[in-house]
Amino acid sequence: MANVSIVADIRPGKQSQSRFTRHILGEHHALLLDLYCPFLSKTAMATLPSGIRAIFGKNGQYLKLILPSQHLPPLLEPDGEPNTTNPPLCAKVRLVELNVMDHPLVSHKLTLLRSVDTPSPVFRQLVEELVTLMAYEGTREVRIEPTTVTTPLTTTEGVALTRPKPLVVPILRAGLGMLEGMMRLIPSAEVGFVGMARDEETLQPMTYAERLPKDLSGRQCYVLDPMLATGGSLGGTVEFLVRRGADHITCLCILAAPEGIENFRKLVRDLDVPCHLIVAGLDDHLDEHGYIVPGLGDAGDRLYGLAE
Repeated sequence: MANVSIVADIRPGKQSQSRFTRHILGEHHALLLDLYCPFLSKTAMATLPSGIRAIFGKNGQYLKLILPSQHLPPLLEPDGEPNTTNPPLCAKVRLVELNVMDHPLVSHKLTLLRSVDTPSPVFRQLVEELVTLMAYEGTREVRIEPTTVTTPLTTTEGVALTRPKPLVVPILRAGLGMLEGMMRLIPSAEVGFVGMARDEETLQPMTYAERLPKDLSGRQCYVLDPMLATGGSLGGTVEFLVRRGADHITCLCILAAPEGIENFRKLVRDLDVPCHLIVAGLDDHLDEHGYIVPGLGDAGDRLYGLAE
């Protein structure tokens, strides 16, 4: 039986958003709430008697559930009519899967990136190395097909990436700093670009450039954006790709704020396309200027300078 991952929010005051979570967990929902408080300051996992695994995120900002698919409510009633009780909420929750990486090398490189004493050349190198580690996890569901290969001794069966090739889409300009690390892992992928800037007054994204295929039907896309702050730029880019036909999108971000993740979910929940979000670190909050705290500063400026 296949497993399904969902992300839910069971923080105090957020209970109205977790009806689907309670439906899935049944009598175990109260147990999760009892477990919740000790895990507020770290990532931890609990396994429930029914086989459901619950992973609590750092600072209690999210809860990831890994459950056998038989726990999901049916999409149709016995008479064939749509199940109107849970499917809309179910669909929205399942559309974005959050993966906060938990690896000592990722944490080490992220710590160096945060330091104000790290110069731009070292910062760029660290970003490249970190993204390669993230790409390993981010490409876990890259599409492959069987192939035959000839070795020096005989022929054997293997796999190859399917066509059309994956498309890597850095969001300009800071996303460019992540491109080399991603391409190191999948050098045969193609590259497109989206230029988005944030209006510092409204905090809303503005598209100023794009270089993408007109038709992305059947494409897996990998979007690169170092900082998921308000979520507007990343959400706008995903929407842009879906409008052109992309049917599976993975986003890689070095740091994310809880507000950005929540806003990103709202922006993409009606697109009906699976979206995976891979982040190296989940920080505390946004300040009044829309910057991630504790963060690492402006990623674009630290990669390339102020360019004023």
